[in-house]
Amino acid sequence: MPTDQVARLNAPPSQQSGLTVLSVSGRQEDHIILGHIFSHSNWRLHSVCNLGDACEALRRETVSVAICEQDLPDGSWKHLLAELSQCQPPPVLVVSSRSADDSLWAEVLNLGGCDVLAKPFDAKEVVWAVSMAWNDWKIRARHTQPAQSALV
Repeated sequence: MPTDQVARLNAPPSQQSGLTVLSVSGRQEDHIILGHIFSHSNWRLHSVCNLGDACEALRRETVSVAICEQDLPDGSWKHLLAELSQCQPPPVLVVSSRSADDSLWAEVLNLGGCDVLAKPFDAKEVVWAVSMAWNDWKIRARHTQPAQSALV
Protein backbone atom coordinates (compact mmCIF):
# COMPACT_ATOMS: atom_id res chain seq x y z
CA MET A 1 0.00 0.00 0.00
CA PRO A 2 1.41 3.42 -0.89
CA THR A 3 2.64 5.52 2.03
CA ASP A 4 0.08 8.31 1.45
CA GLN A 5 -2.78 5.77 1.69
CA VAL A 6 -1.40 4.35 4.94
CA ALA A 7 -1.06 7.87 6.36
CA ARG A 8 -4.63 8.71 5.34
CA LEU A 9 -6.00 5.49 6.90
CA ASN A 10 -4.10 6.13 10.14
CA ALA A 11 -5.02 9.82 10.33
CA PRO A 12 -7.36 11.02 13.06
CA PRO A 13 -11.02 10.87 11.95
CA SER A 14 -11.23 14.63 11.53
CA GLN A 15 -8.40 14.48 8.95
CA GLN A 16 -9.73 11.54 6.94
CA SER A 17 -11.40 12.48 3.70
CA GLY A 18 -14.81 11.23 2.68
CA LEU A 19 -17.48 9.35 4.49
CA THR A 20 -17.96 5.62 4.91
CA VAL A 21 -21.53 4.49 5.50
CA LEU A 22 -22.28 0.95 6.64
CA SER A 23 -25.64 -0.31 5.36
CA VAL A 24 -26.96 -3.25 7.38
CA SER A 25 -30.05 -4.87 5.90
CA GLY A 26 -31.22 -8.31 4.91
CA ARG A 27 -32.98 -6.68 1.95
CA GLN A 28 -30.81 -6.42 -1.15
CA GLU A 29 -33.00 -3.66 -2.59
CA ASP A 30 -31.98 -1.39 0.32
CA HIS A 31 -28.32 -1.73 -0.66
CA ILE A 32 -29.09 -1.14 -4.33
CA ILE A 33 -31.12 2.00 -3.65
CA LEU A 34 -28.54 3.43 -1.23
CA GLY A 35 -25.78 2.63 -3.75
CA HIS A 36 -27.66 4.58 -6.39
CA ILE A 37 -28.25 7.53 -4.04
CA PHE A 38 -24.58 7.61 -2.98
CA SER A 39 -23.26 7.18 -6.53
CA HIS A 40 -23.60 10.94 -7.03
CA SER A 41 -21.27 11.70 -4.11
CA ASN A 42 -17.84 10.80 -2.80
CA TRP A 43 -19.44 8.83 0.02
CA ARG A 44 -18.38 5.21 0.29
CA LEU A 45 -21.05 2.58 0.95
CA HIS A 46 -20.21 -0.74 2.56
CA SER A 47 -23.23 -3.09 2.49
CA VAL A 48 -23.76 -6.17 4.64
CA CYS A 49 -26.78 -8.41 5.16
CA ASN A 50 -26.65 -9.20 8.87
CA LEU A 51 -25.31 -8.24 12.28
CA GLY A 52 -22.41 -10.71 12.16
CA ASP A 53 -21.10 -9.25 8.91
CA ALA A 54 -21.59 -5.73 10.29
CA CYS A 55 -19.39 -6.57 13.28
CA GLU A 56 -16.68 -7.87 10.93
CA ALA A 57 -16.86 -4.69 8.83
CA LEU A 58 -16.58 -2.51 11.94
CA ARG A 59 -13.37 -4.31 12.93
CA ARG A 60 -11.83 -3.73 9.48
CA GLU A 61 -12.61 -0.10 8.72
CA THR A 62 -13.58 3.26 10.15
CA VAL A 63 -17.29 3.82 9.68
CA SER A 64 -18.85 7.21 10.36
CA VAL A 65 -22.54 6.41 9.86
CA ALA A 66 -24.45 3.14 10.01
CA ILE A 67 -27.88 2.74 8.42
CA CYS A 68 -29.54 -0.32 9.91
CA GLU A 69 -32.83 -1.99 9.09
CA GLN A 70 -35.06 -2.15 12.17
CA ASP A 71 -35.06 -5.96 12.17
CA LEU A 72 -32.16 -8.09 10.92
CA PRO A 73 -31.97 -11.84 10.25
CA ASP A 74 -29.74 -12.25 13.33
CA GLY A 75 -30.73 -9.36 15.58
CA SER A 76 -31.98 -5.81 15.49
CA TRP A 77 -30.77 -2.24 15.35
CA LYS A 78 -30.39 -2.31 19.14
CA HIS A 79 -27.79 -5.08 18.83
CA LEU A 80 -25.90 -3.03 16.25
CA LEU A 81 -26.07 0.05 18.48
CA ALA A 82 -24.34 -1.95 21.24
CA GLU A 83 -21.61 -2.99 18.78
CA LEU A 84 -21.15 0.58 17.53
CA SER A 85 -20.52 1.76 21.08
CA GLN A 86 -17.34 -0.38 21.12
CA CYS A 87 -15.80 1.62 18.23
CA GLN A 88 -13.66 4.71 18.75
CA PRO A 89 -15.17 7.04 17.77
CA PRO A 90 -18.53 5.26 17.61
CA PRO A 91 -20.37 5.51 14.30
CA VAL A 92 -23.69 7.33 14.37
CA LEU A 93 -26.75 5.10 13.87
CA VAL A 94 -29.69 5.80 11.57
CA VAL A 95 -32.47 3.20 11.69
CA SER A 96 -34.55 2.40 8.60
CA SER A 97 -38.02 0.92 8.68
CA ARG A 98 -41.17 0.49 6.62
CA SER A 99 -43.09 1.14 9.82
CA ALA A 100 -41.26 4.31 10.87
CA ASP A 101 -43.41 6.19 13.34
CA ASP A 102 -43.07 8.54 16.29
CA SER A 103 -42.62 5.73 18.82
CA LEU A 104 -39.73 4.16 16.87
CA TRP A 105 -38.15 7.58 16.39
CA ALA A 106 -38.42 8.34 20.12
CA GLU A 107 -36.97 4.94 21.03
CA VAL A 108 -34.03 5.36 18.62
CA LEU A 109 -33.22 8.82 19.99
CA ASN A 110 -33.64 7.77 23.63
CA LEU A 111 -31.26 4.82 23.20
CA GLY A 112 -28.57 6.85 21.46
CA GLY A 113 -29.39 6.60 17.76
CA CYS A 114 -29.50 9.65 15.53
CA ASP A 115 -32.51 9.35 13.22
CA VAL A 116 -35.08 7.11 11.54
CA LEU A 117 -35.48 6.83 7.78
CA ALA A 118 -38.83 5.72 6.40
CA LYS A 119 -38.82 3.18 3.59
CA PRO A 120 -39.06 3.19 0.69
CA PHE A 121 -36.08 5.53 0.78
CA ASP A 122 -36.44 9.07 -0.49
CA ALA A 123 -33.08 10.28 -1.87
CA LYS A 124 -33.34 13.78 -0.37
CA GLU A 125 -34.23 12.41 3.07
CA VAL A 126 -31.37 9.90 2.94
CA VAL A 127 -28.83 12.55 1.95
CA TRP A 128 -30.09 14.93 4.64
CA ALA A 129 -30.14 12.27 7.40
CA VAL A 130 -26.68 10.95 6.50
CA SER A 131 -25.26 14.49 6.25
CA MET A 132 -26.60 15.37 9.70
CA ALA A 133 -25.33 12.09 11.15
CA TRP A 134 -21.89 12.63 9.62
CA ASN A 135 -21.71 16.14 11.08
CA ASP A 136 -22.63 14.70 14.47
CA TRP A 137 -19.92 12.02 14.09
CA LYS A 138 -17.26 14.59 13.16
CA ILE A 139 -18.08 16.65 16.26
CA ARG A 140 -17.96 13.57 18.47
CA ALA A 141 -14.72 12.39 16.84
CA ARG A 142 -13.02 15.71 17.57
CA HIS A 143 -13.96 15.45 21.23
CA THR A 144 -12.77 11.85 21.59
CA GLN A 145 -9.30 12.39 20.10
CA PRO A 146 -6.57 12.25 22.70
CA ALA A 147 -5.00 15.63 23.41
CA GLN A 148 -1.55 16.05 22.00
CA SER A 149 1.08 16.52 24.67
CA ALA A 150 2.69 19.94 24.79
CA LEU A 151 6.39 20.24 24.16
CA VAL A 152 8.31 21.33 27.24
